[in-house]
Amino acid sequence: MPHHHFHSMLTLIIPVLLLLSTSSAALKFDLYAGVGDGATRCVVRYIDQDTLVVGSFSVSSLESGQDLTVVIKDDSESANQYWKKVNVADGSQKFSFTPHRSAGVHFCFTNKIAEGYQPGPKQKKLINLHVDSGVYAEQIAGETTDKKLRPMERELMNLEQKSKVLLAELDGMRASEESMRDINESTNERIAWFSTLSMISLLGAAGWQVWYLRKFFQTKKIL
Repeated sequence: MPHHHFHSMLTLIIPVLLLLSTSSAALKFDLYAGVGDGATRCVVRYIDQDTLVVGSFSVSSLESGQDLTVVIKDDSESANQYWKKVNVADGSQKFSFTPHRSAGVHFCFTNKIAEGYQPGPKQKKLINLHVDSGVYAEQIAGETTDKKLRPMERELMNLEQKSKVLLAELDGMRASEESMRDINESTNERIAWFSTLSMISLLGAAGWQVWYLRKFFQTKKIL
């Protein structure tokens, strides 16, 4: 077994950046136990503020003597922590939260050798992570709270949630359009002032030329 699996400060950060906050994703990986602070693997996902997130993960292992800690936090200035559990046993766990800030959310798993045990090739955890956010998460939450909805009602709820997402996108496009319109109006106003100043300058130059020629001809006694 490679030596890096058992280094006391081993930290594996695997960024999985999913830019759409309304999505569903699953990931399965092995996490070998490390000595000292253990080995850490984080899955990073960007999620918008006030977006519902629901998910689950399952854990299995070949041998005992491993302590698994799971922490869900974001990388905003506030460093919000949404979920944490230490000494996670084999089996399934569920979680749900709503981010306080639009930021990258870190789903971090740390596996370390328990006291009195030695690292070995079978000292690892098999982790299966599933995360849903936005419309997908709200659908799951709705199905959990009321599984007796008729198919038509369920479809209407799905359409309602998708409409909310569409309206939010339209609001963003409208704000962008207003910003561009303000820029265009400011530009048009500057162009109008520039045109006016150019016309005044041309009229002034023409008037000066007429005056100069008149004085010239008067000096030459042509006029």
